[in-house]
Order: sequence, then C-alpha cells, then structure tokens
Amino acid sequence: MKKKKLFLCTIFLVALMLLGSLTFTSGAAEVSAANNTVGTVQLRAVNRISSTKVRLTWNKVPQASGYRVYRKTGNSGWKALKNGSVAAWACTDTTVRPGTKYTYTVRAYRRVNGKVIWGRYDKKGLTVTIPKASNTSVGTVRLRAVNRISSQKVRLTWNKVPQASGYRVYRKTGNSGWKALKNGSAAAWACTDTTVKPGTKYTYTVRAYRRVNGKVIWGGYDKKGLTVTIPKASNTSVGTVRLGTISTISSTKVRLTWNKVPQASGYRVYRKTGNSGWKALKNGSAAAWACTDTTVKPGTKYTYTVRAYRRVNGKVIWGGYNKNGLSVSIPGKVVEMKNYFQQGVSRSEMQRLISDIGGMKKSTNSKYPSLYYTGNNMTVGVNLNALYGTYKDEYVRIQNSGNTNVQFYGVKIGDTKQQMENKFRKYNIQSYDGGKTYTNANAWQVKVVFSGGKLKEYTYICAPTSR
Repeated sequence: MKKKKLFLCTIFLVALMLLGSLTFTSGAAEVSAANNTVGTVQLRAVNRISSTKVRLTWNKVPQASGYRVYRKTGNSGWKALKNGSVAAWACTDTTVRPGTKYTYTVRAYRRVNGKVIWGRYDKKGLTVTIPKASNTSVGTVRLRAVNRISSQKVRLTWNKVPQASGYRVYRKTGNSGWKALKNGSAAAWACTDTTVKPGTKYTYTVRAYRRVNGKVIWGGYDKKGLTVTIPKASNTSVGTVRLGTISTISSTKVRLTWNKVPQASGYRVYRKTGNSGWKALKNGSAAAWACTDTTVKPGTKYTYTVRAYRRVNGKVIWGGYNKNGLSVSIPGKVVEMKNYFQQGVSRSEMQRLISDIGGMKKSTNSKYPSLYYTGNNMTVGVNLNALYGTYKDEYVRIQNSGNTNVQFYGVKIGDTKQQMENKFRKYNIQSYDGGKTYTNANAWQVKVVFSGGKLKEYTYICAPTSR
C-alpha cells in the first residue's frame, strides 16, 4: 500500500513540474507534454487594439489539432481563455479592462487515438497593459481629408478619438476666427458642409469632447486645419455630362443614369436608333440624374446621351455631351412558328406571323404572287395558286437568315446540331438526307444550314396538299 501511495505521489510531482502554475480543463483524456510529440507554440505579437480589445498572434504548429489560449493578470496563474481550431493563428480578447496588465500564452494540442497530447508553451508569454481611463483628458482629433464634392458641397473626414462622447466641427473663412458648424456623435468620422458658396476659401478643424459626471471635457484640435477653395461660378460654360449606366428593365423600359454637373439648371436626354441622328427624348430638372424610357420597342437597339444646360440672364448655355453615348438592345418578341400552323397554313395566318415578327416590308416575287414580305432577317412568301402534285410549286416558304427571336418547334438560330435534333425529336421530326432536311412526314420540310457548328439559317417549305 505504501509503495502504491509513493508511486502516485511521484506522478503528481512530475505533473506539477511540467505544468507549473498553468491550469486548464478538457473533456478528453490529457497526456503529459513530456511525450514531446507536439511542438511549442512560438508567439508572435500582442497588440492593444482599443481600451476593450487585445489581439494575440502566433505561428501555427505542424500537425496540431488545435490551440488553447491562456491569460493571466499580475501574479495569478494561467487561466484558459479560448480554444482555437487547427487553422487558428490569432485570438482577439474582448474582456480586457482599463488599468490592467495582461500576459498571454498559447499551447498546441494533438488528438491521437482518442487522447489529447499537449505541446509545451512559452512560460513568459507576451504582455500588454491597458491604460487607465482618464477622466481629465481627451485626445486631439487627427484630420484626414477635405474634398470639394461640388460647387455646393464639401466633405471633411477625421480619425475617431478613443472614449470621445462626440465631436464639434469648426469652420473659418479668410482671416476670421473659428465658428462652430456642426456637432457629431461618438460614432461620427465625417461631415458634409452644404452651406459653401462659389469663390470662397474654407478651412475646417474638429474637436472631440467627453462627458464626465455631467461636465464636458474638450480635447485639443488642429489649429491649422484643412483648407479647400470653391471655384467661382462661370457664366459662360457648362460641364460635360458623364454618363453612368444603362439597363433594360423590361421589353418596354430602359433606365439611363448620369453624374450631375455643377451649376446645371437642367438636362436634356437624347436618343437614336441605328444610323439616325440624335433626337431629344426628355428634359430633366437640375436634380435629375436618371431617366426611364418607356417608348422602346422589342428587337431594337437604342443609344442615349445627355446634355446639361444652364440659364444665365434669360439665356440657355449648353454643355458638351458624350457623342458615343450608351447603347442597349431590347430583346425581340419570341415568335414560335408552329403556333401559326395549328389550323393549317393559310394566308391570314402568314399575315399574323409577319405582324408578330415585326420589321418586315411588303415586296414582290413572281414565285409568291399572293403574299411576299422581307426584313428583320426573315422572308415569308405565299403562292395560293401552287399546283398539287407537281412537287415544283411551293405553297408557303419561310426563311430565317439570322432572327434569333423566331423559332421553329423550339429550334432557334445559334443552336448546335445536337440541340436542334433533341428539340425536333420531341415532335418526331427527323432527317432523311443526312441532316440537311427535316420533316415529320407531313406536307412540309425544313432545310437547315450550319456554320461553325451553329445553326445559321433554316427554311420552311410547305407543298400544296390540294388545288
């Protein structure tokens, strides 16, 4: 019995020598680091981010399963703070308090056969001190930048001051003294001045303050400040509008945006199609920066530009404009040809098809005296006098030479041969000449032409079935 007690005491003393004052808990069985199978974590840095945050970083240990971060204050022992995964290499401690000195270390561990093997750790650790909160001082605001947004707006930015309750922005012109302009909350870091006037030089600074026991304590400020000059207004020139974006909202709506021009009284939007010239579309006020065109038509390409103008002494002065403009194409209406053959191929149905395709004009062709239209990459011809049984006359001929909006049993220009045949197969449409002509054994056929592996053209031909 005495030998057994002596053995247990020996184990206990060895454990104390290895762990020192470090204490931790784990749900899994823990094995002494004396096995030397997990490397020692090399600490990199500890940094005070704020009065309530500290960030610790370390180098990862090969083959580690994870990490445990420890912390101690003063002469206290190590206490487990957080666990990290195998990918962890940093830890942010958000539980620190002002006026306290903290020391951190990290220990790696590895799971082997259900056991946890712990590595060694840096016993000295890395130390950081959180300064005591001062009730009698507030830091000086460091200004960042001042920018003229327009002839009527200036934007000032600065770095926030720790423990500040808020900020006051000051402004002066020429040799005048500082005058309070605006107050900002503790979260503020920028201010926009909308009271500036053309032809004036402004200087800005910011002062932080803190409320303590009902009193306001003010911090220092940048006495030089940051300066910006608002140019004088020009009565003889107007800036060129810089176009923003153009987008298709629907098949009947297009939205155009642009950047506003300083001192503009308004804007005029222009539009053109194809090779036509610019035509005025809409006028907008000085506040306008976008326009929605609801007069567009499917299957058409439109180009837009905008011109600013200014009224001076009863005269209108026009600015420059983007001559290239921004373009957008409105998708055309999808037309499925088979829907026009439900009641048999007829002249009236062909006229309805022509109307739905759009962009086609009446023409003449001796082979199709009854009806002949071309345009929009389409040709539609009808011959009501076609003779049955001759195999020479065509009752109806519809040729699609590139209109992607006109389909035939789902097949459209640009399809691969495999895509086309998959769609035809659903309707028992097959080829009888090696993929040049397709039919479903009715009195019609469709001839196809491919280029570069894509369907370039198809022609539907319907023979007369009776006189």
